[in-house]
Amino acid sequence: PPPGVEIARCALDGVDLSGLAPILDRFGLRLNGTRLSGSARVTRVGEGLRIATRLDAHELTLDHKQIAPRPIGPLRARLDGSLDYDRSGLSLGPARISIGELGFEAKARLRVRPGGEGAQLSAKLWMAEAPCQRVLAGLPRGFVPALQGMALEGSVGATLRLKLDTADLEAGEVDVAFEPLG
Repeated sequence: PPPGVEIARCALDGVDLSGLAPILDRFGLRLNGTRLSGSARVTRVGEGLRIATRLDAHELTLDHKQIAPRPIGPLRARLDGSLDYDRSGLSLGPARISIGELGFEAKARLRVRPGGEGAQLSAKLWMAEAPCQRVLAGLPRGFVPALQGMALEGSVGATLRLKLDTADLEAGEVDVAFEPLG
């Protein structure tokens, strides 16, 4: 089909994700009882494909000791964005991600070298500046138990950038910045 033409469309309404639990449990995502709703649309873009999604997950639990001492959830999460695929790799975004009341935006690019000789990844995740108290209130219960009930003033935003190259992992970069910096 020519560019811009819809190739496929699907709608999800409360799809039980428990069948994926054995795969994602090792990453700390507990899917037992998680339901997924939303839509996805596939269109042709240039020489590649675009998958545009709006997906809502309900009853998602995060259980990863490096993130929080106790399981976090059940959570409500939303992904609203697109993924482009062509011969050179994958591009995400910008995509909007919300977890509970917190909102983020993300962009990423994965380039695969010809012949499968490695790959490069660049990614950016950011949260727009918002009042600190609203951010604290939006944190999922169990995320930072010591901060429950605390009152904060001011505002905060954050940006995480990541660059990796499989040919030179030591040259990888991770940058975290909080705003405002004053």
